[in-house]
This record gives sequence, structure tokens and C-alpha cells, in this order.
Amino acid sequence: MIAGYVTALRRLGRDVRLILVSLAVFGFAFFGVFATLFNLYILRLGHGPEFVGLINGAAGLAYGFSCLPSGALGRRFGARRVMVAGMGMLVIGLASAAQAGLAPAAWQRGGMLVAYLLANLGFALYFVNISPFLMAATGPQERDHAFSSVFALVPLGGFAGSLAGGVLPGLFARLSSGSLDGPAPYRQALLAASLCLIMGVCALWAVQEVGDAPAHARAGRGQVSGAYSYVAFVATGVFYFLWIAGEQGIRSLFNVYLDANLGVPTVQVGALLALAQLLSMAGALTMPALSARWGLVRTIVVAAAGMGLSILLVGMVPHLAAAGAGYLGMAALSTVARPAITVFSQGLVTPEWRSVMSGSVSMIAGLGSSAASTAAGFVASAHGFDVLFVVSAAALAVSVVTFGGYFGRARGRRVRDE
Repeated sequence: MIAGYVTALRRLGRDVRLILVSLAVFGFAFFGVFATLFNLYILRLGHGPEFVGLINGAAGLAYGFSCLPSGALGRRFGARRVMVAGMGMLVIGLASAAQAGLAPAAWQRGGMLVAYLLANLGFALYFVNISPFLMAATGPQERDHAFSSVFALVPLGGFAGSLAGGVLPGLFARLSSGSLDGPAPYRQALLAASLCLIMGVCALWAVQEVGDAPAHARAGRGQVSGAYSYVAFVATGVFYFLWIAGEQGIRSLFNVYLDANLGVPTVQVGALLALAQLLSMAGALTMPALSARWGLVRTIVVAAAGMGLSILLVGMVPHLAAAGAGYLGMAALSTVARPAITVFSQGLVTPEWRSVMSGSVSMIAGLGSSAASTAAGFVASAHGFDVLFVVSAAALAVSVVTFGGYFGRARGRRVRDE
């Protein structure tokens, strides 16, 4: 597997490698430091789980509704320009969200919400245009490896960011003689992380625009046409909505669960989330081998089913060992499925519709994430975290039945293997 990756990565051009650099920085700041500390920062400001769920839900909604316009803008102005603008908005939005805690109490919620919405608008502009860019910049031989590298580098950056997120508040607290019970160390750590994204802006600025995929790369696996393509798109959309909702149901409040219910120290929370990012990277790297052996459909179904069982373990056993094992399993299997889903959905359409497909799938992901994050805070407050995690596992089970039941038939196997 490693030798295959080295060979495939050598085929990737300079621009693809710069995209991968930007993704590593993005993973460090957004899925590392912010994923570890932002919810805890909100709690230290005196807000409860309901607001944590609300702000994450609103962010997912903003991301979701921005995805289709982001794909259209990428098609109109070029993916590279739109990605640069998106990363710039991420820097401004995340830095402002970190500083919103300095505002008077009456303005904190509104200021933090607006800033985080801006960051997620930038997230949509940036992330939606990566898939069509990579599809145009790669050929069939290295495509699976390119996309799995995307979903490996984000958690690798997140691994480093989660470790940093566990350590930075204590460091800033010691430097300022403050306390980890207050918000200041968390605010300073979040601001430092947001400024790191400037390196991602520089990497994207050096990328050159690409056009449509070359002729030899246009015959992607699974391209379909006619009425069947619409039914396939709907089946993919229903699956993806439920899959994201199930995953986000645990991701959005897992650090709150560890902090509030299990009393896990912040350093251990950061270490656990960092390990999850590391296993996510390993999961992504296995996707090309699994896809070559099983095909995309079976790879997606097996990974999603395993995610549901992992989340069920967290909900059924209220212990740190079970929570850690379940979350780590879910995280690793998620990044087996995610690049496979991306390649599968991009392969359903011809090159001129890839931006639209990317925007549509990302919109569905945002709406599923928003619904799950918003509901998660209220479900956890009203019924407890165990009920929330069981419901999340059930959503994944339904997604497996939907996707496997449709694409697992003869027509689905034909789409997968073409």
C-alpha cells in the first residue's frame, strides 16, 4: 500500500501538492484546534450545551446553503480564485469568532454566531471546489490516491491541531498567570490557530487554474445518464444526509460529553481527539486498497455500518474506555467512507457537472450536519447523551440500508465498476 501511494503521489503535479498543503493547514486549525477547543470556549464563557448545538447547527446550515452557489462560482470564476477567497474568509471568520468573547455579554452570542457563519461560508467556497479541481487535475490511475490523500492530510493536520489544542490553553494560562476555568487561554489558542490559516492562503495563491479534465480522464467510473442518474442522485443524497447526521450527532458534542459527563481533563480530551485524527488518516489511506478489492459501494456500506456500531458502543457504555474506543472506531471508518463517497458521487456525472455535484453533495452534508448539531444540544439536555448517541447510530443504520439496498443491486454494481 505504501509503495502504491509513493508511486501515485509522484504522478501528482505541483498544483495538487499545493492543494494538499492547504488542506493540512486547514485540518490543523479547523478540525484540530477549533474542533477541540471551540465548544469548551463557549462553555467557559458561561453558555450551555443548547448554544453549542445552536451555533454548530447554524454553521452547518450556512455551509449547506452556500455549497451550490460555491460550486457555481467555481465554475464561473475558476476553482482556484474561489478557494483563495474562501480561505481568506476562514481566517477572518475564525479570528473574529475567537475574539467575540471580549464583547459585552449581551453581544457575545450574536457576535460569535455571525463570525462563525462567515467562517463556514468561507469553508464552503474553499472545500466545495477542491473535488472538481482534483478531478480535472488528475487521471484515473492516481485519482483514488489523490482523494484519499485529501482525507488523510486533513486528519493529519487535525491530529497535530488536537494535540496543540490540548496543550495551548495551559501554556497561555501559565504565560498570563490565568486559569483554565476562564475563557482567556482558550480565546488566545483559537486566535493563534486562525492566523495559521494564512499559510493556506499563500499555498492556494501559488496554484494555477485548471480547466476541464483532459480527454483521457473524462470517462470516470460510474458515470450514468438519463432518468437513472436522477434516481441515483436522490439515493446518494438520502444516504449522505443520514450518514452525516449520524456522524455529526456524536462529533458535535463528544468533547462536551467527555468534559461534562465523564470529567475528562482538557489535556486528555485533546489527546483522544488527536488520536482520532491519526486513525482517521490511517483509515483514509486504506480506501484505495479496499475500493480495488471490494468496489466503492461495498466499501462505503461496510464503513458506514461499522461507524454505527462504534457510536452505539459510546451510547451504551458510559465509561471513558468505551467512549474512546467507539469514537476512535467511528473516526477511522468515517475516513474510509468519505473519499469513497466523494469519488463515487463525482463519477456519477460528466466533467461539466462536477462542480454542481460537489456543491449539491456538500449542501446535503451541511444540512445534515446542521440538523444533527441543532438537535443534538436539545436531545442531550432533555434526554441525555446516551439517547443522543443511540439515535445517531440509528441514523447511520438507515443510511446503510438506503445506499446498500439501491446501489447493491445489479445496476448499482454496474455504476460502481464502470
